[in-house]
Amino acid sequence: MIAEWNRPVIGVTASAGKTTMKDLIAHCLGEAGSVLKSPGNLNTGYGLPLTVARMISGGSKPSDYDFAVLEMGMSSFGEIARLLDIAPAEVGVVGNVGTAHIEFFGSRERIARAKAEMVDGVKSGGAAVLNADDPLVIGMRERRDDIAVISFGVESDAGVTAREIVVAPDLSGSRFILKTPEGEAEVKLPLMGRHNVYNALAAAAVASYFGLSAEQIAGRLASAAPSKMRGELIRFANGVAVIDDSYNSNPQALLQSVRATLDAMGFGRRVVVTGEMLELGAQGPELHRQCGREIAAMGVDVLIGVRGLASELVAGAIETSAGVATTSRSSASASNRTPA
Repeated sequence: MIAEWNRPVIGVTASAGKTTMKDLIAHCLGEAGSVLKSPGNLNTGYGLPLTVARMISGGSKPSDYDFAVLEMGMSSFGEIARLLDIAPAEVGVVGNVGTAHIEFFGSRERIARAKAEMVDGVKSGGAAVLNADDPLVIGMRERRDDIAVISFGVESDAGVTAREIVVAPDLSGSRFILKTPEGEAEVKLPLMGRHNVYNALAAAAVASYFGLSAEQIAGRLASAAPSKMRGELIRFANGVAVIDDSYNSNPQALLQSVRATLDAMGFGRRVVVTGEMLELGAQGPELHRQCGREIAAMGVDVLIGVRGLASELVAGAIETSAGVATTSRSSASASNRTPA
């Protein structure tokens, strides 16, 4: 059905942040037409067909949509390739390569090979949108010579970039100057943390490919909202602020979220509560321990580990700093697994 529809499909994958990236891309493209997007993280061989079926359910018809923005996850080689067989993409986005679900691959390099199926599966004449600040991602540009490559980044020379980044001290978001091939515009992004600047740049790169100006992109980004359980900010009347970034975390996403709290001013204490991270294989204990070391080095006040390998997080924090209050607790909460 999607092949007969013959309108642009944008495939999105990343080890961390792909749902937010997908939501921002869809939000920006809303300036140019009606967008079908993956609800939540329906990004598997089951979830993606359910998303596509929304074109012909609930009174909808394919002609109602101008774009489809589809999240594509994987936990094995060949999975992204199969998803692209279902929904051939004109644009493929690879946001980053981390250690999520490294249990199934053994190394980041092998994860990158699986993520590169996104680039391999883009339609001839289409485009790959790649993170220039991630060497494993930008290296994928060498895989094809029949598609365009649009790079985005902050530290590297990229086609779409941000300068003069200022993260708001009240956790309300950030502002920066967006530079695209079509021009520049100031962006006021209402999503906290520097990592969300990267998600916004990926969205800007896709929107730019489809002809939106820097000013149009900035306008759309200004009205964006955080994806559920992915950096949601909850404020209480007593002054406590809770950052809900609890959906199926991984080492990269956890550290990004903790760093975001360090940008906040006017708070007396910073408390991190984290559960164990699943599907990290034999490297799981050390990856948890390393996260604990880095969290302690960042200067948080309290670290609470919940269930299983979260005890290694606490152990890593203790190794690094005696100034961090730590505790580890067991929990009966169910695991929540989703492809990377």
